[in-house]
Amino acid sequence: FDPEPLYPSSCPVRISSLQLSDAGWYQCAVVLGRKTFVSQPGYVGLEGLPYFLEEPEDRTVAANTPFNLSCQAQGPPEPVDLLWLQDAVSLAATVDHSAQHTLRVPGLNKTASFSCEAHNAKGVTTSRTATITVLPQRPRDLHLVSSQPTELEVAWTPGLSGIYPLTHCTLQAVLSDDGVGTWLGEPDPPEEPLTLQASVPPHQLRLGKLHPHTPYHIRVACVSSQGPSPWTHWLPVETPEGVPLGPPENVSATRNGSQALVHWQEPRAPLQGTLLGYRLAYRGQDTPEVLMDVGLRREVTLELRGDGSVPNLTVCVAAYTAAGDGPWSLPVPLVVWRPGQGQPIHQLVSEPPVPAFSWPWWYVLLGAVVAAACVFILALFLVHRRKKETRYGEVFEPTMERGELVVRYRVRKSYSRRTTEATLNSLGISEELKEKLRDVMVDRHKVALGKTLGEGEFGAVMEGQLNQDDSILKVAVKTMKIAICTRSELEDFLSEAVCMKEFDHPNVMRLIGEGGQI
Repeated sequence: FDPEPLYPSSCPVRISSLQLSDAGWYQCAVVLGRKTFVSQPGYVGLEGLPYFLEEPEDRTVAANTPFNLSCQAQGPPEPVDLLWLQDAVSLAATVDHSAQHTLRVPGLNKTASFSCEAHNAKGVTTSRTATITVLPQRPRDLHLVSSQPTELEVAWTPGLSGIYPLTHCTLQAVLSDDGVGTWLGEPDPPEEPLTLQASVPPHQLRLGKLHPHTPYHIRVACVSSQGPSPWTHWLPVETPEGVPLGPPENVSATRNGSQALVHWQEPRAPLQGTLLGYRLAYRGQDTPEVLMDVGLRREVTLELRGDGSVPNLTVCVAAYTAAGDGPWSLPVPLVVWRPGQGQPIHQLVSEPPVPAFSWPWWYVLLGAVVAAACVFILALFLVHRRKKETRYGEVFEPTMERGELVVRYRVRKSYSRRTTEATLNSLGISEELKEKLRDVMVDRHKVALGKTLGEGEFGAVMEGQLNQDDSILKVAVKTMKIAICTRSELEDFLSEAVCMKEFDHPNVMRLIGEGGQI
């Protein structure tokens, strides 16, 4: 048996696009029948230029602020050495191998480019070039300089911007609300903000056309030729209250007997704050002006002296907030209400209209009202005839009761206390000051004013006569123009009176009394 001769054979293997992962040990296996023959192993290794695993990336940084760049490469062959370049100039000994090929840059004052070179035995590979843009630093010390009801003035300190000067700064303002805390940490607010630009320097800006008595949040960023800085953190600010911009509307005054009925409506113009109340001022032709704080009422009844005949009496009203008084309404003359001309003003406002009476019923009703008024006046006259006023009260004429002569007496203080309290309450002063003034109050009808002795911007000193215990005492009366004074100035004026009542010196005028609104 002559076996078939064996001829040598080969089976070549081709690997295209050889990768680093293709490196390693290779063997060839031959199968004959049921037998497999394996060759000796052979090693296939790869060597070439370094391959980059990580390259530097473009980024923006604030001027003079430290930052890091990363670059990483591998062989084979190893080792691979890295060299950093800034603006195509090599940086020696700048690689931190322990920090995974990180370049630590202490800061830049101008925009620069960075790249790295990887060196091994086969040659050099260069990474992509990263551009590092230098922006201005975040502004600091954003604060409020001044505030008005519709304006806020703010200022800040700019950050460093490198070699690039700032061109302008941008300020944003948004209305604050209950949910403001949910977005303060976000880069952008939930609504479109009010955005303003400010030329710099100075690093200051005035925001106008704001809402009075309203909270806002503001922030600022500054811009150079390279771009904008980061925004500052949101700063909470608030516009203060202002005075009302307009007077009360539809002021009217009607006299009904010895009373004057004054009515008005709330101002139509913006209040610029919380309405605290109204001030009412009235004066006659020969009487000084009287100022009253009537609170939030919009209807007031004035008690006129005597028969109510006050020549040329005019009334004006102003609204006020915590910031002060708004403009006064134009003076309104007192109009006499006459039966048949309609209802008094306060009735027209507060009550619904009623059907008009026919003429016969109207005359009957008018006659009944006049008769009742005559009976009431007659009763008052008879009571007045039966009493006598003394220094300390009122004594009624003697009468006989159970066979004995009885004189009825009423202490004056029980009557004058109400008058004193009414006068003090109309001034709108503190309770402490009211208590100090109670024992020096003088009935204003017992003081007659004469010529003016001296006059200033806020008041005058006048010659006067005080009717005291059936005698006339010549006095000096110091007055104050209440219409232009604030509550604080009025309290200072009255506090001066409290101090004067304690004086007891021949060279110092002694306080006789305080007359309230004369």
